[in-house]
Amino acid sequence: MKFIKFFDRTFLFAIIASLLYRVSFAPYNYSFCIWLVSGIWGILIYDPSSWKVQRYVKVWCGTFLFWGWAFNWMFYPPIWTKLLWGGFTISLSFFIPLFILLGRIALHHIKSISPYILLPIVWCGCEFLRKNFFFGGMSYGAIEHTQFQNIYLIQIADIIGENAVGMLIIFIGVCIAAFWKSLNEFQNKPNFLHFSQKSLRILLFAISVILCVFSYGYYQIHSPKINANFYPDAPHVKIALLQGNLNATIEPYCKTFTERMNQYHQLSNEISQSVDVVVWPEEFCFPGFYVFSSNFLPTEWKNQSNEQVKEMLDQLICTNRKEFHEFANENNTPQIVGLFTRYFCEKIYEKSMPHYKFSAVFIEPGVGVKYIYNKHHLVPFLEYNPFSFLTPEKFQKNFFLYRGHELTAFPLFSKNNRLYQKSSYPLYAAINICFDSAFASSIRQQVRNLSEQNQEPDVLISMSNDGSFDMLTQIEMHTATYVFRSIENRKPYLASCNSGFAVWIDKTGRMIKKGKWNEATSIIAEIKKETPTRCVYYYCGDCFSWGCLTFNLVLLITGIWRSRFITTVFGAIECRKIRGQKRG
Repeated sequence: MKFIKFFDRTFLFAIIASLLYRVSFAPYNYSFCIWLVSGIWGILIYDPSSWKVQRYVKVWCGTFLFWGWAFNWMFYPPIWTKLLWGGFTISLSFFIPLFILLGRIALHHIKSISPYILLPIVWCGCEFLRKNFFFGGMSYGAIEHTQFQNIYLIQIADIIGENAVGMLIIFIGVCIAAFWKSLNEFQNKPNFLHFSQKSLRILLFAISVILCVFSYGYYQIHSPKINANFYPDAPHVKIALLQGNLNATIEPYCKTFTERMNQYHQLSNEISQSVDVVVWPEEFCFPGFYVFSSNFLPTEWKNQSNEQVKEMLDQLICTNRKEFHEFANENNTPQIVGLFTRYFCEKIYEKSMPHYKFSAVFIEPGVGVKYIYNKHHLVPFLEYNPFSFLTPEKFQKNFFLYRGHELTAFPLFSKNNRLYQKSSYPLYAAINICFDSAFASSIRQQVRNLSEQNQEPDVLISMSNDGSFDMLTQIEMHTATYVFRSIENRKPYLASCNSGFAVWIDKTGRMIKKGKWNEATSIIAEIKKETPTRCVYYYCGDCFSWGCLTFNLVLLITGIWRSRFITTVFGAIECRKIRGQKRG
C-alpha cells in the first residue's frame, strides 16, 4: 500500500514537469514547455498541505528522470566514469527539491514580500550555486538556455546575467500557480466575480512584465550604443572557423589521430588563402606541445653545465615546434590551434608523466608560436576528478589535466593591410576553451582584466570539442552559452567546434552564420574594431546573484530553526521533564 501511495499527484506533477523540461531542449526544441514547467513547480510550492520528506523524494525522482535522460551519453565512457557521472546526476537532482523547499519556506514565513518577487530570487540563488560551485559548476540544463533563440526576450541578460531570463520564467510560473490557486478557491467557494477579477489581475500583471522585457530587448537590439561606430580606417579581419565531424570519446585519441589531422589540414588549406586567421577546435590534431620552466632539469642532465642544458632544451623545443612552424608557413596564414600542452616544471624531473593542459596556441608564419592560452575550467569527472581521494589508483590516469590561470589576448591583423599592424588600434581576441564558456563570471572577468591592460577584446573566440557528447542535446546546450556570453559582454562571439557547431554570433545574440551539424565545413566571420559597449553586467557582475544566494542561506537556516521538527523535539523533551517531576 505504501508503494501505491507513492504514486500520488505530487509524483505525477514531478514526472510531467521533468518530461516537459526535457522536450524543451534539443532535439525536440519545444521551448514553450519550460514556461509550463515553472508553473508546475509553482503549484507544488503553493500547495497548502504539509510536506514531509517523502514528497520531496517524489520530486527528486522526477528531476532524476530529466538529468538521467539529458546525460545518458555518459554511459558510453569507461566504467569508472559512468559511476562518477551517475553519482553526479543523482546529486544534480536535488536542486529542484531544494528550490521547492526554500520556496515553501519563503512563502509561509515571509508575508511582507510578494511571491512574484520571492520565488524568482530563490531560484536565482539555487541556480547560481549549481552553475558556479557545485563540483566546479554545471550550467547545462539551465531553463534560460531553452530561450537562446528568442533574442528579444534574452536581452535582459546584460543586466544581471543569464539568470535574469531564468527569473522571468519562474515569475511566469508563479503567475500560473496563482491562477491555479484561485481556480481551486473558485471550485470550493464559487464566486465568479472575485475569480474573474483576480484572474484578470494576474493576466495583466504577467503581460505587462513580458511587454516590458520585449520592449527592453527591442531597444537594446536597435540602440545606437549597440550599433556603435567603427574605428576610422580599421579594416575587417576575416576569421575562418573550422568545424569537424569526427567524434572523439574518452578512449585514447591515437586511434583516429591521422584521420583528424588530415581532415583539419584539408579544411585549413581550402580556406587559408582567403582569410586572415584560421581557428581550429579544441582538438588533439598536433603532437604534444612542450613548455619548460626556467628551472627544469631532467635527472640524466644533472651533470651538464647550465649552457649545455640550455642548448639541449632549445634544440628539444625547436624539434617539438618544427611541425607547427612548417604548417603555418605552408599556408602563410596565422593559425590558432587547440592541443595538449605538456608542462615540464619540476626542478629535477623524475616522473614519466608531465602536467598536461588544454591550450590554444597562436602560430604566426615566419615567427612561430607567439601566444598561449590554457583552459581555465575543466569538466568534472571527465577532465578532472573532484573525488580523487575516493578513486582507485588505476583509474587516476583518466584525470591528468591541470587548469590554466593566465589571461592572454591574441592580436589579429588583416593580411591585406600590413600598415594596419603598425597602428595603435589592433583587434584583440579573448580566447576561451570549451567548458570555459559555461562560466559567465569567468568570461566577464577576462574581458575586464584585458580591458584594464589596454587590450580591450573586440571578439570572444571559443574552441570546443563536443565529440564526446555524440548527441544534439548537449551540443545545443553548449551553443546556448555562446549566445548568453555575447549578450552579457556585448561582444561578437565566434566558436570553432569539433562535432558541434561553428558559429558566428553578434553582440546582440543573433546567429549570423552557423555550420550544419555533423558536417565537415568552415565558416568565415568578418570582425571590425568597434568602440566598446558597456552594460550593467560588465560593472556589477554577479553581485545580485550573490545576494540571492545569501538570501537562500539565511532562508534555509531560518526555516530549519522554525521547523515543526525542532518544535516537536523540544516539546518532547519538556514532556519528559514534566513526567519525571510527577514521578519524583
